[in-house]
Amino acid sequence: MLTIASVEVSRDLSVAKIYFSLFDPEERKETQDALERASGFLRRKLARQMNTRSVPILRFYYDDSAERGAHMSAIIADAVASNTTDDEQPSEDDDVAGKAASSD
Repeated sequence: MLTIASVEVSRDLSVAKIYFSLFDPEERKETQDALERASGFLRRKLARQMNTRSVPILRFYYDDSAERGAHMSAIIADAVASNTTDDEQPSEDDDVAGKAASSD
């Protein structure tokens, strides 16, 4: 499944950078190729909708921010899980302090 993540249009409206993401990142190359092949068709459709003298050149870029976000979430979840595990196990300092308190 293709999602248009964002579009940036140059100030003079000559170029539109279209960022897309995919449900299956493995299809990135073939999807980008298909979008580039369809750019002429898409520009003609845009020309019918826009009231400008020219239609921007369409450039397609894969947006991997969702993948990077998922990766960062996994790192944070691992860190939290590791911290929770560390908190449940007494450290050597806790053992020494506990023995000293019980011998008083």
